[in-house]
Amino acid sequence: MQLELSDEDEDAITVEIMTDAQQLWRCFARTIFTGR
Repeated sequence: MQLELSDEDEDAITVEIMTDAQQLWRCFARTIFTGR
């Protein structure tokens, strides 16, 4: 049994990670700018 991901699966995971990172960055930036 192979656990290798197909290119499509890897792309989907990458998109999800990027989306989460963007959301975290927005919250982080918002906290910094509004905290001043």
